[in-house]
Amino acid sequence: MGFAALAIELTIEPNQQKPKNIDAQSIVEGPLEGELRWCRHLGDEALHDQACLKAWAQNRERFLKYAPPKSSQTHEDR
Repeated sequence: MGFAALAIELTIEPNQQKPKNIDAQSIVEGPLEGELRWCRHLGDEALHDQACLKAWAQNRERFLKYAPPKSSQTHEDR
């Protein structure tokens, strides 16, 4: 395993840039993501926080909401 990593490192050209690690804190987030992060920080207190309950409901709706496929054909056209 170590030899493979060394071989890869040696084959990278000196002027070729390596991909940079992305800092999770530098990612731009929306208000919902910020609220969810705050609720995780609260721990058990978040179970009684109305803002957290609302944010969790919005998050569930965002992921579980059914969106029919966008198609120009209707059922009768098929």
